[in-house]
Amino acid sequence: MGKAVKKRSHIRHDGITGNPELYEETSDESFSAVQDSVIQSIFDQLQSPKTEDRDCGANALATLPQGKNDALMLIKSGIVKACAPLLLDKNAAVRHSATGALRNLSTVGGEDACKLMVGEDVLTPLLAFLKKFSKVWTHAKTEHSAAENKSEKVDSSNEQFVEAVTLLWNLCESSTLAVSICDQEDVIDVLKCFLDVEKYGKSSVIAVGNLLLTLSEDNEHAVEKLKSVDTGIMNILSMNISGEASLNPRDLLIRILAAGITHNLCNGDLSLLPDNVQALVGESIKLALHENVFDSMSVLLNLIEGNSLEGMEEEADRDKHIDSVFESIDFHLSAQSSALILLANLCCSNGSEDWEDVTSEDESEVVNGKDESMPKTIAEDICALPGAILGVFRQDSSSGSHVLQLVLNKTIPIPENLIRTNNGKYAKRWKSLVLRIKSLRCDAFFCLGNLVPLLSVQDFGGVDNLFQAWCDLNQMLFQTNEASTQSDLAEAAVNTVRSITEKLKEVSPKSFEKLSEQDVRILCTAVFSCPDPSIVACMVRILSCVGVSVAGSPNEPLTENRGNIIKMIGSCLLQVITTDGQLWIVAEALDAIYDIFAEDHVDTVGNEIALLQVLKSVVEPLKQKVHKEKKNLGEHAAIVMTAKLNLNRFIKYKIAKK
Repeated sequence: MGKAVKKRSHIRHDGITGNPELYEETSDESFSAVQDSVIQSIFDQLQSPKTEDRDCGANALATLPQGKNDALMLIKSGIVKACAPLLLDKNAAVRHSATGALRNLSTVGGEDACKLMVGEDVLTPLLAFLKKFSKVWTHAKTEHSAAENKSEKVDSSNEQFVEAVTLLWNLCESSTLAVSICDQEDVIDVLKCFLDVEKYGKSSVIAVGNLLLTLSEDNEHAVEKLKSVDTGIMNILSMNISGEASLNPRDLLIRILAAGITHNLCNGDLSLLPDNVQALVGESIKLALHENVFDSMSVLLNLIEGNSLEGMEEEADRDKHIDSVFESIDFHLSAQSSALILLANLCCSNGSEDWEDVTSEDESEVVNGKDESMPKTIAEDICALPGAILGVFRQDSSSGSHVLQLVLNKTIPIPENLIRTNNGKYAKRWKSLVLRIKSLRCDAFFCLGNLVPLLSVQDFGGVDNLFQAWCDLNQMLFQTNEASTQSDLAEAAVNTVRSITEKLKEVSPKSFEKLSEQDVRILCTAVFSCPDPSIVACMVRILSCVGVSVAGSPNEPLTENRGNIIKMIGSCLLQVITTDGQLWIVAEALDAIYDIFAEDHVDTVGNEIALLQVLKSVVEPLKQKVHKEKKNLGEHAAIVMTAKLNLNRFIKYKIAKK
């Protein structure tokens, strides 16, 4: 039983431009608390002939939405149609304020808000602004040169450009219609010149890079357009990778974005590229993952609490330094999230881009209790990482720099002292960092789940280390209740545990004989504590792998410990079969029973848990329920029908062997 790896889509990370989850969690009041008169006042200001009024209205709109519902209700009021034309206002300050207000609506409101904004035709003035901008603006100074001379400021038109491109990025991440319109309007031709760091600065390159990465994903039109700037992307990809410059978080993010675009340009198959290009992509991923963000957060916390302020007597200097550290961590988190997603996609390039259910309609039936549909090896249908990338990943592995260890490090929960802290005026920004760490952990688990089948046991440091990683992840998830309280994280993490379980089953099934009854009890308890059916199904598959591994072959007499493990797992699965209300979960549990109790030498354990009696008792209820729900089974129809068909066969087979 199982599912092949899915090629994950690029996911936008909101820390630099905002965090919708943060707004949603901290918005305590509904937008209904805002008087209609306030909204009407903003409408009037946005449409005023006076420049000051229009600017004031746009600034007021930018600060008004405090949560997702606020943003959605504002958009539904029609305010986008009043604000969007100001993107082309003759006054630069008004244009800037309007861009910021619309970008903020898209960020706070998330995907639903972005789709509504596209429907409100925000793209027409936005794209007109970007086309006009590209023709008339040349950036005289980069952020770096401005930072060296504190008396100079970065051109405010650059800030507006970044806001506008970020708004377009948000819209394209959420709406396929936005992507189609960008293709029709040849947005890539407009923006590709802005990939020049020296000319336009890093902020502009990051904004454009994020957008181009999204536009070029599974988009042949965009890929063809971008091939004309392939050299520029290579220049970014090969940015200095030695010395302190390589650790600059903006540089790391820019390189990762270039690596992601390179991945899209070759349709996900980096093996088509020269080894030196593959190595640059691998190096970019590795460098991005190297930073321990918890260390940076500890430094930031000391700054906020006033413990590291030597030489910063002025409060303004202190605040400026703290802002710079926040920004640095934000860029590091964006680089690391993008690196993890890119690596996850690299692990399944050339494979199916959709979930491929191994238990499809042509699935082989159970023969003598055995599932004949499983592949011989875990990675049989999964493309391996290109050799040049693996070579980079394995460099300096003895020093803990192997990419596997770097990814594992990103799954570690944020320390309690960094969560339970009062940060005063920085509390909201700090909470945003904590939320982004949770998102990063999800990305790390998804990446690890894709990475595990492709690596050798030696990459883990041997079988013992692989098994220890499995135990550590189980303890992290199930003894801290993370699997039952954080559904997104739990789904990613449990699938990772499943990948490692299958790896161990393939290379060292006897490792599971080391489990104590308490270890197994924790796994069994987790099956019933997870509210998400997909997580429950994955837990059932994990128990199946463990049970089959412990059962061993018929010529291996069962030890007491192995028998007890099988007994606990079997009892758990029977409880699922008799109590779970979802047919496909019951089918998964039945399939696990068929696998674990396939061989005759475990029949004594089956007798102890009344296996056949319980299975006989569910035959008729299962038949009736399948008949009743047959038309609504959808993607689960194959596994349900197969499990139902094989139930009677399994019972008859076991009775005949008595």
